[in-house]
Amino acid sequence: MVIVIHQTADTPNALLYNEQKVTEGLATYFHSSNTESSNPFLYDHNYRLNALLDIENRNTRSINKCLHISVNPSKSDSLVLDDKTIRLEIRQMMEHMGYGNQPYFVYKHKDLDRVHYHVVSTRIDKETGKKIKDNYEQEKMQRFIQGLEQKYDLKQEEPKSQLRQNDFTLNATCSDLKARVEEIFRLLNQSAGIENETMYRDILSAFHLQINRSGRGEVVAVTDDENKTIRNPLRISELKERIKILETENRPEKELVKQVEEQVTSGFKELFKKYRFCDAQNAALELKKKGLFLFRSSESGNYKIYHPDNKMVFSNPFLIDKQLIRLDYFNLTNQDFYAIIKDYNRALAEKFRFVTEGLIDYEKVSMLELKNRENNVPFKEIKLSESKEFNRITSGMDDLSKSFTESAIKDYYCYSIHRIIETEQRINQYDFYREYNQNRKSLKPGLTKDLAEKYNVVKTEDQYYLNNHPSAIQEVSLNPEQLIFHLDQKNFFAGPILEMLRLMPWYNNEKERGNRKQKLKRKKKGLAKRI
Repeated sequence: MVIVIHQTADTPNALLYNEQKVTEGLATYFHSSNTESSNPFLYDHNYRLNALLDIENRNTRSINKCLHISVNPSKSDSLVLDDKTIRLEIRQMMEHMGYGNQPYFVYKHKDLDRVHYHVVSTRIDKETGKKIKDNYEQEKMQRFIQGLEQKYDLKQEEPKSQLRQNDFTLNATCSDLKARVEEIFRLLNQSAGIENETMYRDILSAFHLQINRSGRGEVVAVTDDENKTIRNPLRISELKERIKILETENRPEKELVKQVEEQVTSGFKELFKKYRFCDAQNAALELKKKGLFLFRSSESGNYKIYHPDNKMVFSNPFLIDKQLIRLDYFNLTNQDFYAIIKDYNRALAEKFRFVTEGLIDYEKVSMLELKNRENNVPFKEIKLSESKEFNRITSGMDDLSKSFTESAIKDYYCYSIHRIIETEQRINQYDFYREYNQNRKSLKPGLTKDLAEKYNVVKTEDQYYLNNHPSAIQEVSLNPEQLIFHLDQKNFFAGPILEMLRLMPWYNNEKERGNRKQKLKRKKKGLAKRI
């Protein structure tokens, strides 16, 4: 079950949208409540509109007075919920949301491949003339939906964003193209934040629609991702809905803006979990799956987002530009990016004991300079062509994209180099303690000549140091208690950096042993619970 609260500020627009659907034969009158007449659908649409406007006219200060909700059962939901049950649950929903005593009208729509319902009412209390509190509306509705699904054992077949995306899918084969185009125009005509016709047309482009001149009139064309027309254009004059800019100031409420902002931030986070770099076109496709339509303003050049579920334009330049600064004109997923780094580390590990030996020009940097994180570390020439993954992934790229990839990988090494050094040193210490402890267990002297030479052990008074890492020496203690402590320490292995380093065979074995121990513990716990 999907229930959407449409942020429509203008009550006449919301009600007349549904009335128009009835006139076109795409909807029917379904239910009403708390009205003066027992059947307000016996009169013309002005009667129903005035029933709401008479209440709203008592409050001249509030904005966004309209309450417009769509109830969208899935196909399997419709098998469980008959008309009588839907009427009952809409009444329960209105009470749950705080509008139980308000007059409202319900329309049953059949213009899509599924039946759905629209509820139109007002947020102005018919008794007091004050605006009904609508804080945390989305959270309240989610609780109602969850209760409804549990009550009737409904299955969530399709997420809200997918449902919204399917409503506006335009391609070369859809049979109801005209109806879908009119639905998009109707949606935009009811939306907040569209300032002028230029912005209107920019948003249309996010839906793959383009308005062009043709003779004395205009046509609307359906385009593909490369802006090529894929259907015979429709004449604007033949459409029942055309461009309309709301004359009244129509700003969405702060609570709604905050909710959309969270969705936008979440959408970008998911996008960049997948992509290290992606172009605006690919970003728009990914965000559309979340119900967010990314478009670029022809006037300002800034990116904005249109949110069809809430019928509003989201234009926070700081948030959007902050996210889109990572956009480039080519695509590279995180998986491919890290595959190149991991493979290049493998190539370096075949030549050097430590990865940093293949990256840092140690002849040009002192230990003191390395410790200062503000200093730029001098790098050797990074030959990514030695990585099979780099050659495979960049084989289809042009020279500029390939150059960007090389630069991005070098920047990543520059950014991570100090953490790589620290991790290498800790692994080096751990290796020493492990081998020293193995010698003690086999009744050998702990610090054998071979071990001292391998790690270049230096002794000053009672303190020992390892001097085999090129960046700096590491202090070690041969005290048995300290030895046990260091061998028990696992938290110094930084996961993301460790993956970049050569993984020692002993570390893989210890991970496997650790996993086996965890499985055994869980198994024992399970047996204990059964007993």
